[in-house]
Amino acid sequence: MNIKYYLPLIYLLPTSILAQHPNTAIDRELKVAIPKLTELSATISENKEDYSTEINDEQLADNPNLISHFLNLAIDQRQEVLIPKLIEMYRKHPQRDLILVDYAQGAYLHSIQEYKKAIQLYANLLEKHPYLDKVRFKLAQWLFEDSQLHNANEQFNQLKNKNLPVFVNNQIYLYQNSIKERQDINLNVKFSYIKDDNINNASSEPYIYIGSTKFKKTESSLPQKAEGIQYHLNVSKIHNITNNHNLYIENELDGKYYWNNKKYNDINNTFYLGYQYQDSNRRLAFLPYYEKRWYAQKQYSNESGVRLEFDRRLSNQWQFSTSSEFAQTSYKNSNLKRNKQLYSGTLVHRLSPKTVLYLGSDILFENTQQKRDSSNRYSLRFGASSQIKNLFSTQVTLQVAKRYFKGNDLFVAKKRKDTEWNFSATIWKKEWNLWGIIPKLNYRYQKIDSNIPEFFSFDKHQLNLFFEKEY
Repeated sequence: MNIKYYLPLIYLLPTSILAQHPNTAIDRELKVAIPKLTELSATISENKEDYSTEINDEQLADNPNLISHFLNLAIDQRQEVLIPKLIEMYRKHPQRDLILVDYAQGAYLHSIQEYKKAIQLYANLLEKHPYLDKVRFKLAQWLFEDSQLHNANEQFNQLKNKNLPVFVNNQIYLYQNSIKERQDINLNVKFSYIKDDNINNASSEPYIYIGSTKFKKTESSLPQKAEGIQYHLNVSKIHNITNNHNLYIENELDGKYYWNNKKYNDINNTFYLGYQYQDSNRRLAFLPYYEKRWYAQKQYSNESGVRLEFDRRLSNQWQFSTSSEFAQTSYKNSNLKRNKQLYSGTLVHRLSPKTVLYLGSDILFENTQQKRDSSNRYSLRFGASSQIKNLFSTQVTLQVAKRYFKGNDLFVAKKRKDTEWNFSATIWKKEWNLWGIIPKLNYRYQKIDSNIPEFFSFDKHQLNLFFEKEY
């Protein structure tokens, strides 16, 4: 006959072990790959006049003045597809204008997104003919599009003292103001009231079995409730040094303060200082970082590592982003060291000007001296953001993950395997704001199915109203 003992689990396990058990609510959300390339549509529009006329090739071929006229029209009306044929005709004439040929060729190269070649062609043209203000203005625009902000600003400055039309001077002002804004300090602030009925992400199962012996969990091992405030502060700055080379600085502070359960208070601060290359279609960042964390109102861990980010614009509708992290974490009251490798990728599709879809995948490897605390995690993400007519904006994300631990659990003689589900939906209306502070309503569902359910399986719902402001 088997005798079952209903003993509080706390009598068998040291408090320090319980505090470091992987089931505690100290796992952080991954910083996945998020595309950061600016939209090409952000280029400031020009005033255009509309011309329409018809003419055949025979009329054009023997009239260089007419070809010259249509080359200028093709450039001004953004009909660059006509330029190669017009240039081919124009080059046959000995009296052709070589400046116009380069001017048109540059416009065509820009239209097929050969930005570097177009910029170099116009820069060479201005070296020989510095008085060409129209060429200089185009060059400044293209440098701006290519994220060469310092060089673009220099070209705009050279135009400011010229006797240019009022609308051109207005455009120069708008461009230079945008250059200043891109290099200003960016500040993002979020805060919300939170109520969590399972702050420790614990299973609600009141008993566990070790072998054939049944133990009753202590109250502290069951789901705990907490109320408080969640806050986020991100400060970042990108300084264009020269050409496409930038200095990148960012500090990210996240925290949760629970006034009725302070042992779960959590503060995390991460500082990045690194290099960023960015042009019109690509972004590459090398970001060493240092992270410090306080948990239960005490210093908890330090993490140092490097983050690599790469973004690529595939077309005006498609963009791809990847990120990787390599880091080591040390803990204040433990000799445990954690080595982390994160690989993340996100594919973004702009379905319409108001709707964006994305698909992403993440791989996380975490290794410590103890195999039971080491794991591999594989996840798949899907999301969409949309503006519903002129009413509300919405954002929805769904993530499914598998997590495999490498060693037997401390209390159960088998390796832990988890299936994780995370769903989030946010709705807001940009026009509903006070001093630029936008309220957003967020619903979140989290569920873990584990092969050791008495410890690790749980699910919970959260509905939060948070407030966000960007400077």
